[in-house]
Amino acid sequence: MPRSRRRAPGEGSVVRRTRKRRDGSKRTRYQATITTGWADGRQQRLEGPLRETERQATRDLAELRRQQIIGVLPIDDPPLEDYLAYWLEQIEPTPGREANRQQVSRKTWRGYSGDVDNHIVPRLGWLKLSKLEPMRLQAWQRTLEREHSPYVARSAAATLSSALTRAARWQLMPRNPYTAGAVLRPTLPRAEASFWEPSEAGAFIRHETVTAHPLYIAYYLALNLGLRLGELRGLQWGDLVDLRDREGNPLPHVHVQRQAIDDRAVPTLTTRLKTSTSDRFIPLPRSAVALLEDWRIAQAAAAGPREFIVTTERGSSPSTGALRREFYRLCELAEVRRIKLHELRHTAGSLWLESGVPLMRVSRWLGHSDTRVTERVYIHLLREASHGESLSLDRMLGGEER
Repeated sequence: MPRSRRRAPGEGSVVRRTRKRRDGSKRTRYQATITTGWADGRQQRLEGPLRETERQATRDLAELRRQQIIGVLPIDDPPLEDYLAYWLEQIEPTPGREANRQQVSRKTWRGYSGDVDNHIVPRLGWLKLSKLEPMRLQAWQRTLEREHSPYVARSAAATLSSALTRAARWQLMPRNPYTAGAVLRPTLPRAEASFWEPSEAGAFIRHETVTAHPLYIAYYLALNLGLRLGELRGLQWGDLVDLRDREGNPLPHVHVQRQAIDDRAVPTLTTRLKTSTSDRFIPLPRSAVALLEDWRIAQAAAAGPREFIVTTERGSSPSTGALRREFYRLCELAEVRRIKLHELRHTAGSLWLESGVPLMRVSRWLGHSDTRVTERVYIHLLREASHGESLSLDRMLGGEER
């Protein structure tokens, strides 16, 4: 291989990285690196990804140099406001494409953007990155807790920590004060999950006003499948699948693989679920299969064939606000205790555990990352079941399975 020419100061370079494997062999890769300035007496660099060939790394170097020349990169200890604007631009998902490793989901990006605009930039935006001292950040968090709530402070701190982690990776600051343990995030008050007792769930799901409501299918599925609100709105008819049991008999399941988010520009914007554990198959009880068959016929007759399962009478996807408003109104009409719409998910989990479904299976159906998450939510319900597991709510709610 011909030797690479020596580049002029400030032009950047391609560095050869050699790593020794456990078996004694060596692997050589190449990385573009370019100096972006000085901060606190230290030279700051921006590094490209590791490449298999020097030619690929050289192309990365040309792109880094181009960005530095046109002023895209924040260099030489930028103000936090300028850096956050650049950070949001870099992680924003590309419309019409799946987010890559440098990007986040549309829902996450909107949450980051809101925290930056409302809570970070107005109070800290004028500071240089090198001036984000731990004591100043701790005081900022206490102010948010006092003026808003611990939840607002926790969310804003998580957003800032994510941004500073990327800044440290880009060599714009030596370390993230949060990951270094210098700044403690706000502590949230411990709140137990609230959910209906079986009698309350039965009174709601069988009330004649509820069953006649156009959005009844949404509340029924939330109570039967334990779905998050975005997952419920993102369900499509193509997600209904038949899996085979050991004897080869078809078993109806729902494949939960996407979520819908509210976006004014796009009526129904869907995106992949955040983690692999959230992508899951949930068995359908026979009563739910029969209800879905009836609903599909009624939906097609009213608005024509539709892609999404949960729709309004006109065939459009309801917003999260509309689903919540109608749910609270139906709680009053059915004369049951008002809970949050998300707590239908907790109710489903509690009913599964009451009916004897093992904890690990309940955790998988709910899409929890670990059974410890499920234990924290339903700790008082965990006990040995004296009867076999059952998915159908009909028996739990006092009726007979269809």
